Amino acid sequence: MSRKPDAPEFSFIVRPADLGDEPAAYALEATAAERAALAARFDLIDLEALAVDMTVEWLRGRAFLRVAGRIRATVVQRCVVTLQPVRGRIDEPFDILFEAEDRSGKDVVVEFEDVEPLPDEALDIGEVAAEELALMLDPYPRAPDAALEQAGFGPREKAAGGESTAGEPDPTGSNRPFEVLAALKRNK
Repeated sequence: MSRKPDAPEFSFIVRPADLGDEPAAYALEATAAERAALAARFDLIDLEALAVDMTVEWLRGRAFLRVAGRIRATVVQRCVVTLQPVRGRIDEPFDILFEAEDRSGKDVVVEFEDVEPLPDEALDIGEVAAEELALMLDPYPRAPDAALEQAGFGPREKAAGGESTAGEPDPTGSNRPFEVLAALKRNK
């Protein structure tokens, strides 16, 4: 079965109206195709593993739906300095509260922060997990031995006569950005 172009890469639909009063437990594990699609979506080199354990339960007389659980994943990202592969492990909890639409016409006082609106017909808990995974990714992955000098942002070498080359345009283009701007300003 192929995925619709607008469908989420990792999808598992739950119909809130079908949930009972007891918490429902779900264990989701992404297939190779789902992991590859999520890796492309989140600009990862690879998503080697993704498993999610969660519970979905009604709170306060079906006024709120709580989706809580744990995401475990192995990701491979690009180092922000060298672009080398950086493998990382994610093992983190998440907890999201959805508010059911109030059909009574009364004003409802919400005591919780960060409450999401609950879709009327269905909730895709696979997509909820994918969005939480995106938030858990390291925004600046860095290889253990990565140094800024490898990317051309380190200290400049001294010229043959012992003079510093800092602030001079570098024909290799590896100057620090502000040194390049300072040199341009001096040349005006």
